[in-house]
Amino acid sequence: MRFCCFRYGSATRAHASRMDGLGRTAPRVALLRLAGSSHWDKNLLLIVAPAAAGTLTHRGEVLTAIAGVVVFTVGTAAVSIFARALAGRSLRGHRYVVASVLAAAASALAFAISVRFGDCVSGYLLLAGGYLTGLREVVMLKTPAVAAGLLVRVCSGVPLASAYPSSWLLFTAACGAAVLVLARCTDESGHSFVVVWQRQMLTLAIAATVLGYAGWALAYVGRDVAVPLLMLSLLPFLFGLVRSGTRPARAATGVVRKHDAVVLAAWTLWGVTAAGALYLA
Repeated sequence: MRFCCFRYGSATRAHASRMDGLGRTAPRVALLRLAGSSHWDKNLLLIVAPAAAGTLTHRGEVLTAIAGVVVFTVGTAAVSIFARALAGRSLRGHRYVVASVLAAAASALAFAISVRFGDCVSGYLLLAGGYLTGLREVVMLKTPAVAAGLLVRVCSGVPLASAYPSSWLLFTAACGAAVLVLARCTDESGHSFVVVWQRQMLTLAIAATVLGYAGWALAYVGRDVAVPLLMLSLLPFLFGLVRSGTRPARAATGVVRKHDAVVLAAWTLWGVTAAGALYLA
């Protein structure tokens, strides 16, 4: 089976053998290349909570958010190297050592920022380790496990904003993570019930995410937020979500591209309208 959402969870034997080719280079260079493939872009989800709280106008909060993203990236680099150590053969001992050092450094730096942020980073490392060593082999657990990894990223941004998590934020983030994971995953086990289950869950997750986002927008009361513009941001949000959710259907017809310009434009428009509603009011 292949799980194609996170790179560290989809290392096939062909990919592992290709990564083992790094063993012909210097060990330090090979490990740096492995650490660079840690999907750092997903760590930008840590900025969601500070941005939603409206704290990115303060210099100290911005620096704290940047530091949090960097520390979390160190942790994901440790996970990436650990995944390659499990899948490959060359440099296996070096990978285990480097992964352990990076994981310990990420946890220590996270606790230096705040205790709650340290708990989030440590929890993510434990979740990723459990996924790599067993959860990804369970058909009904691998999708929730990867979605939980995205949700932990969003929750990790809450301590960076010096705030407490909103129920709307957690609900929308959880359902949105499920949409992103289910939309990018394909089941190759041959079990038709798994495919049906994934499609049903994807439909429910899209509906729940839209309702959660609309409820979050309606929950704002006051003059510090442009509510009409925030509600207008629901349109590109809905379009981008549905477009991402139709990825399995479009994959069956062979029209899926690696980078969808329409999805990128929709999410960019959503970011502009949402940021304008929160910071330009």
